[in-house]
Amino acid sequence: MSGPPSQELSTKERALLDYIANEGRPVYARRARLLLLWGQGLKIGEIASQVQLSPGRVRYWLRAFARKRWHIFPQDLIQTPEPSASDPGSSPEGVPPEPPSRPGLEPEDSMLQAAGKILSLYFRRMLQHERGTRLGQDMEELHDMRVATRRMRAALRMFGPYVQGKAFRPIRRGLRRTGDALGAVRDLDVFWLKTEQYLAGLSAERQGDLDLLRQAWEVEYEQRRQEMLAYLDGKRYARFKERFDDLLRSPQRAARPLFSDKGEARPRRLSDLLPVLVSERLAQVLAYDEWVMAEDMPLGQLHRLRIAAKRLRYALEFFQELLGPEAPLLIEKLKGLQDHLGNLQDAVVASSLLCDFLAWGTWGHGPASDRGPAVSVVAPGVAAYLAARQAELQQLVESFPQVWSDFREPEFRRAIARVVFPWPE
Repeated sequence: MSGPPSQELSTKERALLDYIANEGRPVYARRARLLLLWGQGLKIGEIASQVQLSPGRVRYWLRAFARKRWHIFPQDLIQTPEPSASDPGSSPEGVPPEPPSRPGLEPEDSMLQAAGKILSLYFRRMLQHERGTRLGQDMEELHDMRVATRRMRAALRMFGPYVQGKAFRPIRRGLRRTGDALGAVRDLDVFWLKTEQYLAGLSAERQGDLDLLRQAWEVEYEQRRQEMLAYLDGKRYARFKERFDDLLRSPQRAARPLFSDKGEARPRRLSDLLPVLVSERLAQVLAYDEWVMAEDMPLGQLHRLRIAAKRLRYALEFFQELLGPEAPLLIEKLKGLQDHLGNLQDAVVASSLLCDFLAWGTWGHGPASDRGPAVSVVAPGVAAYLAARQAELQQLVESFPQVWSDFREPEFRRAIARVVFPWPE
């Protein structure tokens, strides 16, 4: 039997399948789309082509639907409750207002005031994208929420020496947990986004080359997404947001004494410390020069360089409204460096995942995995994809010295100096 005995779907069934197809969970969205296409009278081969599954896999889900009907979907999807007006996480009225584009810094701000303004801005951005992250319909919502957590962590690292660390300790823990939960899903989004770009370049006959990999990815994605949602729905995340909001409303709890134990005045004015903050991050970037220009560039060092470049870029973005007119150009230059190194790191991670899949038949887990016995797979399409990612990695490594050359020039350091001393005498 190639599928259910009839291709008739009721209006209610079509509406429910359409909801699932657009709800944002890739595993079940594809399943719903193939049923909708079947309901439109398309043949197995046509459905397989449109949902990018093998004909055999399409037949499997059509037979499963014939036997189990809606049990092939999770209960929370097929119930599709209407959003409650009292539920801020599920109604447009509960979405926080759009935060401003800049923190509103002033040169005379204290470091505590500056930290409060920057953290408040990105805390609001995190909340702004929480609903979209939960829905999962637009992967950029998750990306933006994760970026907000990363920037807050970078800000805490930068302002740490100038505020009372004890007050921010639970905030740091909460940001780390939130970033980890979001990152596990975002990394899978990025992996398959680039995989789809690879598939787009293959012939129609080869579109099924990565079906086994897709199935493993879908299982992993659904598990990580459910773990993320469980975290966002849990007490730890709720408590983290409460503590963070309380601290932002009463920041003086994080104030350090104005004088040291020896009676020495502590630097506290943003205008005095801003050049130091930026220069420190510039020095951390340039410290990698002798390593990354070596004949055999260690990939681990390149990854650390990317993190250092990101911290310098974040610092320039935090303080952009106080910097000189060249700041946007420097930010774009750093973004280019970061993107190059980001693509390189993605290729490294993808190569490792593909090697594991070919060796053990699992997603990112070796033979010691607790997910069952390892089963090697015969997947020449995956092997070809691994070769493509390795070639991409080689090209990115070989072209990196040219990208890095601009940052070695004295003019880059001079430009940084010009933007951090923009005030007239």
